[in-house]
Amino acid sequence: VLTDPSLGLGVAASDTVLMFMCYVGAITAFAAGLLALLQDDIKKMLAFSTCSQLGYMLAALGAGGMAAGYFHLTTHAFFKALLFLGAGSLIHAMGTNSMKAMGGLWRSMPGTFLLFTVGSLALAGIFPLAGFYSKDMVLESLHHAHAWVPLGLLVAGVGLTATYVGRSLFLVFGGTCRTPDAHPHEAPLTMMTPMVLLGALTVGAGFVLFEPFHELLGVDAQFHWTALGSAGLVLALGGIGFAYWLCQGRSIPLLAPIGALIRSAPLDRAYERVWHGVLLVLGRGVAWIDRYIIDGAINGFGWCCVLLADRAKRIQTGRADHYIGAVVGGAVAVVLYTVIAYSLWGGAN
Repeated sequence: VLTDPSLGLGVAASDTVLMFMCYVGAITAFAAGLLALLQDDIKKMLAFSTCSQLGYMLAALGAGGMAAGYFHLTTHAFFKALLFLGAGSLIHAMGTNSMKAMGGLWRSMPGTFLLFTVGSLALAGIFPLAGFYSKDMVLESLHHAHAWVPLGLLVAGVGLTATYVGRSLFLVFGGTCRTPDAHPHEAPLTMMTPMVLLGALTVGAGFVLFEPFHELLGVDAQFHWTALGSAGLVLALGGIGFAYWLCQGRSIPLLAPIGALIRSAPLDRAYERVWHGVLLVLGRGVAWIDRYIIDGAINGFGWCCVLLADRAKRIQTGRADHYIGAVVGGAVAVVLYTVIAYSLWGGAN
């Protein structure tokens, strides 16, 4: 995909801040992809995958590729929603989230197998599915911005994404079922219908929405093959092949200690401590200020208005003699004010 380097950013921005965003997004994409590769829980794998793809979007925005980031956000919504619904179908059929407890489900769940595969290949960036167009556009935006280090991380992330996607496909649908007492079955129509609709969007959104989407943003972009797109496609196919190699009982020594660290959940415990010890305390403080200072001031002003109105309405008694007395009293007050003012200031003049 060849795009304008500005990609419709259209706002004054700090180059330092944008490049910082680009690096944060690229590191997030690669690190979260690595975490997704080490998961056994299918929903955790997809959750880390979402974090990784959000990194792609942030990196694109940091490189000035607003259209690229937004388009990847749009296509990602289609195929990731499809994958999460597919995961729900698998969990409904097997009664477990563990991919290692599944296996051989393509026979008993052909519809889910087909749709989950479509979503997985789109996530991996396989042509001509929607993920290929948007992910390649993200890479092109970093190439135009000469952000070489983030680009390298995202290109490596393409292969990493395809690896954890392929691993999930081979574990869940390949081989034979590893839970003997399970009775997997296809999802009911109420679960399959939204998956079919999302599957259609995953297949067609890339080439159907590409030009209308960019016209909506006022960006001139046309699709054609580039070396970077070809490299990404080769890496994606290689990552799926590498996943097949891993699922044959092979392992990477470097990943073993990392996987053990992740499965021991120190990151979860650290996050929980930070969440409960810092963020929740700060949140309670902010909530107190909002509730008693900001809302208190506004509510107090409203209460004062209500109180004054309650006092003021007592003047309206509905009796004519009271109103006549008020008019006479007002007239007398005006006359007295005029006389006093004249005696004080008029005589001096």
